[in-house]
Amino acid sequence: MENEILSTLNDIKTAIYLLLVVVIIGVVANWVRAGISIKSLVRRELDDLFTEEASDFYDKGQFDELLAHCEEHLKAKPNHSYALWYKAKAYYQKQAYEKSKQCFEQLSQSEPSWDESHVQPYLQKIEALESENR
Repeated sequence: MENEILSTLNDIKTAIYLLLVVVIIGVVANWVRAGISIKSLVRRELDDLFTEEASDFYDKGQFDELLAHCEEHLKAKPNHSYALWYKAKAYYQKQAYEKSKQCFEQLSQSEPSWDESHVQPYLQKIEALESENR
C-alpha cells in the first residue's frame, strides 16, 4: 500500500512538472509574440516618422536636407518605397533629371504597383523636358 501511494505521488509530481513546462512554454511563446508585435509597431511608427519628416522637407523646399534624409534611410532599407519616392522628387525639383529618372526607375522595380500612378507621370515629364532641351 505504501508503495502504491509513493508511486501515485511520483506520478502526480511528474504530471505537475509536465504542466509547469507547458505553462512556461506558453508564457515564452506569448513573450515572443509580444516582441514581434512591438517590433512591427515600432517599424510602422519609424516609417510614419520618416514619411512625415520627408514630407515636411519637401513642402518647405529643403531638397538637400530631403536628399540627405532619404539617403540615410536608404542605407538601412535600400528599396524603401517612400525614401525612393521622395529622393526622386527632390532630384526632380532640383532639376537633376537623370538622377531623378534613376530613382523613379528603381522605385518602379521595387514597387511595381506605383508605376502607373506615381512613376510614369514623372518619367513622362522628364522625357518631355529632355526633348525640349535637345
